[in-house]
Amino acid sequence: MTANTANTTIQGTNHGMQIGQNLGNIEAHFQSAEDHCIRDLLTTDPQDDRKRIIQEKGGLLQDSFRWVLECEEFQQWQTNADSHLLWIKGDPGKGKTMLICGILDRLPDREGVNVAFFFCQAADPRLNTATAVLRGLVFMLVNRQPSLRPHLQRRYEQAGKQLFEGTNAWTALSGIFSAMLSDPSLHETFIAIDALDECTVDLPLLLGLIVDQQCSPRREVKWLLSSRNWKIIEEFLDPVVENSKLSLETHERAIASAVAVYIRHEVGKLSKQKRYSENLHNEVFYHLTSEQPSTFLWVSLVCRALAKSSVLNTRKLLLTFPSGLTPLYQRMLKDVLGCEDATLCKSILGVALTVFRPINVDELEGVLELPEFLIQNPQYLLDAISLCGSFLILHEQTITFVHQSAKEFLIETSKDIILADGIPNQHYAIFTHSLKTMSLVLRRDIYHVHDPDTHINSITRPDSDPLASIRYVCLYWVSHLELGIQDHPREFGSLVEVFLHKYYLQWIEAVSLLRRISEGIRAMVKLEMVVQAPCDLGHLREQIYDAVRFIQTHRAAIERFPLQIYFSALLFSPRKSITKRFYQNEMPSWVLDEPVLEDNWSLCTHRLEGHSDTVIRVAWSPKGDRLASGSNDGTVRIWDADTGGSIMVLNGHVGNVTSLEWSPIHEQRLLSCGLERNKTGPWRRWLRLWDLTSGKCIHRIDGDMCIWSKDGFKVAIVVEEKLIRLWDVAAGTILTLGGHDAKIKALASSYFDQLASQAFFGHVIKIWDLRTGTLTATLEHLWVDEFVWSPDGTQLASVSNRGPSTVKLWNPKTSQCIKEFGAEVLSGPPVRGPIAWSQHTNRLVVASSDMMRIFDPIDGQCVLSMPTETTGRYYGPWCSADGTRVAALITSGKEIRIWDLATGEVVSIFGHTGAANALSWFPDGRHIALATDNKVIEFWRTSGFERKAADLDASWPGIDYLAWSHDGMWLLTQQSGNVKVWNSLTKHRTTVAPEKRVYGVSWSPTRPHLGAILNEDRVIIWDPATAEILEEPESLPGLARLISWSRDGNRLAILFRDNSSIAVWEPGSPLTLLDGHNNLPGSVAWSSQCHRLVSFSNEEGSSMIRIWSKTGGSLRCTATIEGPFGDWESISWSRAENTILLWSSDCYAAIMWSSVFGNGTIAGNFELHNMPIIKSELRMYLDPETFMHYLENSSSPDLARINPDHLPPLYKRHAYSISEDKSWINYQNKGLLFLPADYRPNDTPLCIKETASSINLAFGCRSGRVLFFRLSKGNPML
Repeated sequence: MTANTANTTIQGTNHGMQIGQNLGNIEAHFQSAEDHCIRDLLTTDPQDDRKRIIQEKGGLLQDSFRWVLECEEFQQWQTNADSHLLWIKGDPGKGKTMLICGILDRLPDREGVNVAFFFCQAADPRLNTATAVLRGLVFMLVNRQPSLRPHLQRRYEQAGKQLFEGTNAWTALSGIFSAMLSDPSLHETFIAIDALDECTVDLPLLLGLIVDQQCSPRREVKWLLSSRNWKIIEEFLDPVVENSKLSLETHERAIASAVAVYIRHEVGKLSKQKRYSENLHNEVFYHLTSEQPSTFLWVSLVCRALAKSSVLNTRKLLLTFPSGLTPLYQRMLKDVLGCEDATLCKSILGVALTVFRPINVDELEGVLELPEFLIQNPQYLLDAISLCGSFLILHEQTITFVHQSAKEFLIETSKDIILADGIPNQHYAIFTHSLKTMSLVLRRDIYHVHDPDTHINSITRPDSDPLASIRYVCLYWVSHLELGIQDHPREFGSLVEVFLHKYYLQWIEAVSLLRRISEGIRAMVKLEMVVQAPCDLGHLREQIYDAVRFIQTHRAAIERFPLQIYFSALLFSPRKSITKRFYQNEMPSWVLDEPVLEDNWSLCTHRLEGHSDTVIRVAWSPKGDRLASGSNDGTVRIWDADTGGSIMVLNGHVGNVTSLEWSPIHEQRLLSCGLERNKTGPWRRWLRLWDLTSGKCIHRIDGDMCIWSKDGFKVAIVVEEKLIRLWDVAAGTILTLGGHDAKIKALASSYFDQLASQAFFGHVIKIWDLRTGTLTATLEHLWVDEFVWSPDGTQLASVSNRGPSTVKLWNPKTSQCIKEFGAEVLSGPPVRGPIAWSQHTNRLVVASSDMMRIFDPIDGQCVLSMPTETTGRYYGPWCSADGTRVAALITSGKEIRIWDLATGEVVSIFGHTGAANALSWFPDGRHIALATDNKVIEFWRTSGFERKAADLDASWPGIDYLAWSHDGMWLLTQQSGNVKVWNSLTKHRTTVAPEKRVYGVSWSPTRPHLGAILNEDRVIIWDPATAEILEEPESLPGLARLISWSRDGNRLAILFRDNSSIAVWEPGSPLTLLDGHNNLPGSVAWSSQCHRLVSFSNEEGSSMIRIWSKTGGSLRCTATIEGPFGDWESISWSRAENTILLWSSDCYAAIMWSSVFGNGTIAGNFELHNMPIIKSELRMYLDPETFMHYLENSSSPDLARINPDHLPPLYKRHAYSISEDKSWINYQNKGLLFLPADYRPNDTPLCIKETASSINLAFGCRSGRVLFFRLSKGNPML
């Protein structure tokens, strides 16, 4: 489902020069992992920018830039080892870009020298951000010096493409870039950035990085910059450039000479192109050179206009060109407004002024209502664009302004002319036309992919791309609505509603095909914010909320497999999902009856997968933009809080990660504690300090737990379980403070950098001053269980539940107990830790076994009591950052409850899959993160109620066994001793004998009746339709453990756990006992004709097989086969009844049996691999049919090697299966339906039943639910 080779087209505007532009597509082919990294890094190749600039200008004119090579500032930068930065600054049109190109041409081009450069462009979001600059520079550095690539590759392997995208891209890339420049092996390096003023996004970050590099410069690195005379740039660069600032305004004479060279070159081209006479040639040259001061841009615009005019009109036209850029722009605008197609020209210019990035000719149709003849004739459309004077240029089908100053002129002085209705109305017009265009273009499977499991990397863009006209509007239609809504606060609602109702799924498919799903999600979140203001759009808000949850929830499927939006996304959306209801007709036609799911969207907004073992710890970064998680798999993962994407994986620990501590002042520092082992030493815990800009461990130190000081400069560490040391991170020094006599249990630091420590089974709390390293107080409390600092650090509370429960409040400065809460306020169950002290509200939360109490620490009064409503274990409390709410994990971590600390009311309840080990509040209190046993991290909204959802949920951790009745009407599920039966049509659920423990169960092969063992002392026949017991034998000779129906459904064979006899029961008749085994029989099986019964037992040193045959109306032992057959779990007959089959979950043997001679020989014996796991407790209750059910749908290829004659009569291989990674339902080994994380099976196999009209599928999910489908017969792929 993945392609080995990815073909990527990077489309956009590759500008390198402000006059001449480099536009078009870069086609690249990537195969290796490193090439995939470069593919995802690359947005535009700066080398192509420079080449196209030079090409656009007709070649690099040596005389136009030679002057800069001789000026003092450049000479100093080039020759002085201590001069690391040259800044070229000047007004628009002075040729700064061409100077950069010329200087780059003169830099050393040899092995061992790196030259990296980037050309900014304000109009293109792919070229106007600080992150884009770093992407271009890093790309050139790793290409020039491959030894630097590991700095990039390591981080890419951790985070993938997301490393270069999202809110943390700058942080990651700046770290990588800085690490490259600090690499000891770095060659001599030149870095050039042109047009800093056109870096419109995060320019201060870029300038700050440049300045930081100058504070501790490497001798090998020299910087070359250019920009306009902007104050913000001057404020950053002036302090560090000293004498290395080259102002073009102070070199007017040199600029004039360079412009003259440029004029000579351009007039020469004009003369050749237009066949000027010598006199006309000279007149044009002298006229242009007489204009003082003239700029490169002014000359370029004039020559462009002369090239479009008739030779006969040249002299007259020359006289009309005013001096200076602004007068020239005014003249150009007058010409546009005076042409016959002025209305069309203004429309095109209006769009160009309003769009968020340059669009190509195809995309113009998506944003502007064009006459039909222009759409049908592309050349006419190109002519219409050319009518816009010299404001716009067209290169390789992309439309952009000739220069940023041209766009600024139109916005500042002429927007009322071009945009007569105002900018907001222009945005709204683009929005409305966007929806109209998308409605005409979008359709299901627009690229004709067909196969539902086709991975996005295997999809190539068609030569005639149906998305060509809407590539821009697919991503920006909401942004235009946002800026245009002010004059249309309500009328947009019906347009959006129709779009969501008819085209939303097709839009998501298109966004996925464009590989821009993140932008799609951001657009929908923005749309949700846009509709909050109008008060009468409640219904639309509900639709948009549902649409947002739809795309967020199913991102994992649709981002990788676009067509799964019509399969997995629709099927696994809640029953009451508005989007699901809108697109009911798009549901797979082969699904006759979909699974029963929740009614509404879960409060869980993200489930983060990546860890391979239980997640132990989670911790939000101080700003809340990232989450760290630690797992038993030894890894620490950093996640993006907005998207839920993995940013990086930190490898180093080997065993469980028990602690995560973010630096309180440095966002890029994280401490973790986990198990490790030296080569010869024992397992022990080590602390690692991580630099998250590089993903590297920068310090490794022995320690069991740790905590930062509040100033972020020191770390308190527990060493050898009992000793506390203070590590000064900056100085690298370690001071031993002291310790406890017993193993230290907890550390906590106060607001004033006081450290409190507590030991297990101790009665003291020690207070240390982290600034001086001295012990300042020892607080004694009878058997300290837990303690907590007050938010202001002036008090400390401790809890003891040995003897009478008590809570004490301490003054750490005086070591005095200032208040004690005793039995008078702590009546009831014993107090248990931990305790919490809320921020801001100043409330102390104390937990006991069945409630939490809220105390006012000032007067010691219990102001609230909050029952937990559970008798099981619970964890907590955890207070929110604002101190208004408190959370606890109830029922051993399977349910979360949140209380309001002011009222004591439960404000939120939600159940989740698995058990949670830790909880962390998001800083703003709107979300919490959970670390779970299911290897996932969950983000939950903290407002709302959601019990464990769906009618088909069972108890966690999942189902042991499932089986269909013979007619496919009923589904049996077993989990431990609990058995439930579901009606596949009504989804009604009935529990079999709810007051009893159910052991062995088996469906009758002829009737929808269930045989079951209750409490081992009863065998019943149960009717699921009436939930009644139909029959049961009067008494049993022992404790029953297994039952097996005969093929005709008339008799039951019963095995016991304390009796070696086999009981045969025909309902309505007494039991018949078959004796002959010395030990307890392991299994029995009926033959197809029901006239034989085979049983086996493991005797001392051998196995015994007995065959019982019907003679004279009763069963008698007619053959005994003994031999060293091994230890087996199940026995059955072959189809021809001449072979006895012995099975276990990992091996198989076939024993040929002769009914004449009564002996047996081995006919086949081999191991089975990848078989389903059968719990040991369950095995003893599985009859042969049940056992074969587990084997027949496994993924093991070994079953195909078994001789068909040596298989049970009912054995059948089905076309449906579960993929090896359990993320797909396959049809004929090809992916059909992607399973979201919460719906993936546990170790039970797919349970399949083919009926006359359908195929029924069922399996138990690892989340605890049961999932079943009713599918039509036939090939669903057709």
